[in-house]
Amino acid sequence: MDNPDPIQSSRVFLHWTQTLTLSLVCLFLVACGSQSDREREIREQLKQERLARDSIADTVGRRYDEAEVLQMVQQSTAPVEGQTCEEWVRELTKDIRGDVLFPSWRATPRGSNKYEVRFTYTLMGVDNTVTRQGWAWKVDMVLKLVSSPQELEAEDISHLGRTLELDQRRRETIDMK
Repeated sequence: MDNPDPIQSSRVFLHWTQTLTLSLVCLFLVACGSQSDREREIREQLKQERLARDSIADTVGRRYDEAEVLQMVQQSTAPVEGQTCEEWVRELTKDIRGDVLFPSWRATPRGSNKYEVRFTYTLMGVDNTVTRQGWAWKVDMVLKLVSSPQELEAEDISHLGRTLELDQRRRETIDMK
């Protein structure tokens, strides 16, 4: 048997390696190279859908700062045309006979992205009667919706910011003693 020439064998091996490498590079360029306009359009559309989905997930899962919720209500349209709710409240409290004491805006979470915003104040009447008054709005931060203001009844406003339920429990425990 003839022994193959080692130099000739290495040349053949090198030739086949170069041919295979060149073929793979050409195949890669053909496969990844030119995209049709339709393919680019589909990729861009998928990218936009992914960004929109991520944005919605961030919005729904987000916890809002009280200042953001209050600002949304204060800057919303008031029952009187051409005014914001903040201007409307300021004008209403300015026209009240008596002294408006301790005005405050508060936002309370009422669900994952729903809030109740209350503006409350203590009114010292001209006859020295003291009452608590205010308005409430329901807010959906995801949908960016603010309800129209609802006037709060005296029993809806608890002293020192306690809820009616806590006041009721407190009365029950005092009655039991």
